[in-house]
Amino acid sequence: MEKILFEERLAQIVKARTEQIRAVQQAHNAWMEGVLQATAIAAGLPETAQVQLLDDLSGIAVVPAAAEELPAEGGAPKRPNIPAEK
Repeated sequence: MEKILFEERLAQIVKARTEQIRAVQQAHNAWMEGVLQATAIAAGLPETAQVQLLDDLSGIAVVPAAAEELPAEGGAPKRPNIPAEK
C-alpha cells in the first residue's frame, strides 16, 4: 500500500516538474524571439527580412531540453541520443 502511494506521489511530482520545465522553455523561447527581433532591428534589417528571420528561426528550439527529452507521464527521463566517440 505504501509503495503504491509513493509511486503515485512520485508520478505527481514528475508531472508537475515536467509542466514547470515546459513553461520555462516557452518563456525562454519567447524571450529569445524578442532578443532576435531587437537584434534584427538594431542591425537595420528591413521589416520583411525581420519577419523572414523570425520565421526561419521559429522551428529551432532555443532551450536544449526539447519536449521529446522530457519524461512521458509517469516515466523516467529519456537519455539523450549522443553518438559514441570514434
